[in-house]
Amino acid sequence: MKLPINWLKEYVKVDNPQELIEKMTSIGHMQDGSPKNVNGDIVYDLEIRQNRPDCLSIIGLAREAAAILNKKLKNPLNEFSEINIHDKKIDVTIDDPSLCYRFKTFVIEGIKIQPSPDWLVNKLIAYGIKPINNIIDITNYVMVEVGEPLHAFDIRDITENKIIIRRAKKGESIIVIGGKKVALTEDDLLVTDPQKPLGLAGIIGGDKTGVKNDTTTIVLEGATYNQATIRRSSIRHSLRTEASTRHEKFLHPHLAEMGLRRAVQLIEKLAGGKVTGQTDCYPTPEKDISIAVSLENINKTGGINIDVKKSVNILKSLEIDTEDESNGTISTKVPYFRTDLIQEADIVEEVLRLFGYDNIPERLPSLPPPKYIQSKTYDLEEEIRDILVACGFDEEITEPLTNEENPALNPVKLENSLSSEKIMLRTTLKESLLKAFGEQQKHRKNVIEVFEVGKIYFMESEEYKEQRIVGGISSYKDNSYTHLKGVIELLFAKLGYEYNENVITIEPINNNSFFFQINIDQLLSGKKVTTQKVLTSPPQLNLQDISIVVEKAVPVGNIVGELKDISPLVYSVSLGEEPQMINENEKSVFLHIAFSSPDKTLTNEDVEPIRESIIQLLKDKHHARLR
Repeated sequence: MKLPINWLKEYVKVDNPQELIEKMTSIGHMQDGSPKNVNGDIVYDLEIRQNRPDCLSIIGLAREAAAILNKKLKNPLNEFSEINIHDKKIDVTIDDPSLCYRFKTFVIEGIKIQPSPDWLVNKLIAYGIKPINNIIDITNYVMVEVGEPLHAFDIRDITENKIIIRRAKKGESIIVIGGKKVALTEDDLLVTDPQKPLGLAGIIGGDKTGVKNDTTTIVLEGATYNQATIRRSSIRHSLRTEASTRHEKFLHPHLAEMGLRRAVQLIEKLAGGKVTGQTDCYPTPEKDISIAVSLENINKTGGINIDVKKSVNILKSLEIDTEDESNGTISTKVPYFRTDLIQEADIVEEVLRLFGYDNIPERLPSLPPPKYIQSKTYDLEEEIRDILVACGFDEEITEPLTNEENPALNPVKLENSLSSEKIMLRTTLKESLLKAFGEQQKHRKNVIEVFEVGKIYFMESEEYKEQRIVGGISSYKDNSYTHLKGVIELLFAKLGYEYNENVITIEPINNNSFFFQINIDQLLSGKKVTTQKVLTSPPQLNLQDISIVVEKAVPVGNIVGELKDISPLVYSVSLGEEPQMINENEKSVFLHIAFSSPDKTLTNEDVEPIRESIIQLLKDKHHARLR
């Protein structure tokens, strides 16, 4: 956030700018880079934390400066007169209130488009915004001053005087300010009229619907959106704007009201307009938040001895009102612009932040620090890594997101997935290690051994669970199973644990490659679990490959689970490679199927009926066809 000092001085007295910036750094707003001189104005750049959208405004920073300098704040947002207009002029509809919390408009008639006065032009230039005309300049000025992005439409461009906030439709596009054509997805949010998009909500307006040189009536809008939706659209379309920077944070809906009122005040002064209509679509008004904070908790947290009066003065300097200060407890009323204050700990932090962390006295701990603070799990994992690397394994670190389900476990699905290929958290390390194994096969022949120490995730009785796991794949010349069994026995011996098959899973990938998985949490706790397929001797496998084509939406994890259950002779089913899209609606799936019997070595004739059953199931249930 750029901070022109001359602009700041209109709200708070600043004698020494550099001293102010040093104090701002001490309360959490760090200087980013060296100050610049823009037409005689010193402009600093401050790093604003994600949870402080109120400080993405000159008034917000002035509020912080006044508090730390113990100066009076002159706030222009306290000087509004009421706007008693009941005629709407514009109808507003919000299709999904979870995506747009508030959308308010003012219709202003009789404006005159002309260049902005010098004082406004100079402020925008100091901040880094190019002046255009008085109306657009005022909306930009208010965005920087108040922190609320606004947009002005020419009312002639709004069909039927109706505005609709909705998701984009499949195949829809918009040409935004600057002439860029944006191909929209159904996850994008639009401001539209009944016929066309007017703007990409919270990010940028349309190229043909803004203020023109002959505009005399505008629709001025201020809104509050779901911040995650705005951020994703902004990133998806590479449209990073001053508006999106603010809207992707949690702005309070009341800020739209304040920004619009400030803009109306300036438009009436600089463009000669008059408000003739207003519409306020606010489905679920926000309730006021009160938080009680204990003086004991303030002092205990900070290791200080501060009294109620001092604490109250600090809070009031930040425009946090206090209602009751009895019995060692301060009842506070959170101002609308502080959306980061939600619990007692946040109020404690505000008091300590302004009290000054440097003012907290140094004191040695009453007890000596612990000699060793690392967890047993961390130590065990480090030992496992050292042993497996010494045995010739290469460590992999793979992504925990996947699109394949393991039917044995209930996966954790993402609510806000950015890709259809990454819609859930993994329930096994096998699939991700198979990818790494496949990459190594391109460069090596005889010996390939990889492992990973990581987490798997699943739901159990509607509760979220995660487990620490070490998994690996070994392909070791002609005796992989014997070699892998020896490595695992050595691992247990080096760790000091008795060999315990209850925490181990070993599965064949093919005749000479095996996947293993060890549950670190169960190993550490010593708890026994139901044994999965653990091999005491190498199985005699009959391997069959089937390549099919299915629709894009068919979950491959479901196919794998169904094939495992089709016959007791099906030992394992795995993917030979990642499913590949062959056209817009279909993907190819390559399946490795291993058959085994405890009684004999299976021939092709033995498994052929099962293979035919598998093919028939795939055709009947998933409309698959063989490649």
